[in-house]
Amino acid sequence: MIKFTDFCKHQLINESAKQSYKIMMKRATPFFKNTESLNIDSPPKTNSETTRAELGEVLDAMIMPEEKLKYEKDLDKNYMNMMGDIIDASDEERNLIRELKRQIDTLTLKQKFKYNRPRPREVAKIYDKKLNPHVSVDTPGYPSNHTVTGLVIAEVLSKRHPEHRTELMKIANDNAESRASLGVHFVSDVEAGREFAKQMMERYKEESHENI
Repeated sequence: MIKFTDFCKHQLINESAKQSYKIMMKRATPFFKNTESLNIDSPPKTNSETTRAELGEVLDAMIMPEEKLKYEKDLDKNYMNMMGDIIDASDEERNLIRELKRQIDTLTLKQKFKYNRPRPREVAKIYDKKLNPHVSVDTPGYPSNHTVTGLVIAEVLSKRHPEHRTELMKIANDNAESRASLGVHFVSDVEAGREFAKQMMERYKEESHENI
């Protein structure tokens, strides 16, 4: 474990949510019921052996063939469009995907700023290591929003198009797993995202989007 004096020397100052995120966190989320009961365990502490080990896992995972890196960068930006293309989404379904994303963002941002966990790049500084993520992010890391969003959208679309479930879940899982190898999440962020997505689907109200 890192020495306490060294931890204090390199301790990061986590800023509170900027105004745009504060506004987002106040939005209504009618697709999901009982959202006040959503709950995930706290992440490992920044100066813990668990986080130190996870940092090593991220650094190792970031070394990958160029073809895989290109695919993961594409997932980072386009995973929702990819899922829409799989089902040949109608305009109504594209709107549904966008609204799901909006409401999921609202709920995951609340968790992110509740725990305010630093990203791997910031933690790497504490351990005097260099980590340059392959994509850009500007929120705390826990839980992984890409993971939550991809899994929930894949599950919702699978209800409408069960014949495409395997393809949809592949995109969602590839997207989730890419977050560590892109250098922007610890594995525990992704695992928390999976748990959060599961809880959200337990609260999903399918009839709530009939008028979108």
